[in-house]
Amino acid sequence: MQRKLIFILSAMLLASVSPAMAGQITLVNGTHLAVLAVQAKSHGTIAWGRDLLDDNTLGIGKSRRVALPVGVSCDADFLATLDDGHKLVILADNVCRNSAVAVTDNR
Repeated sequence: MQRKLIFILSAMLLASVSPAMAGQITLVNGTHLAVLAVQAKSHGTIAWGRDLLDDNTLGIGKSRRVALPVGVSCDADFLATLDDGHKLVILADNVCRNSAVAVTDNR
């Protein structure tokens, strides 16, 4: 019984110190163009993940709920590709605190 309790407490401690992971977010297209692709990664890492739109587009003013790849932390970076070829980067957006990510071009 004592070993089982120690194991459970150890597992809880490890879970509490591991970085928080994000789950699902809502992408909002606030640009004047369609968004062709959105990729995500944990802030401070190098490699971008798969296309969150799964080869679909996100129309002007539209939103879509998407799942983040496993391993993406709460502080996530996003790379959006617009239909004119321009790329927009959103850095260190805390998706655990705010699950909506707005893609904007500030025009």
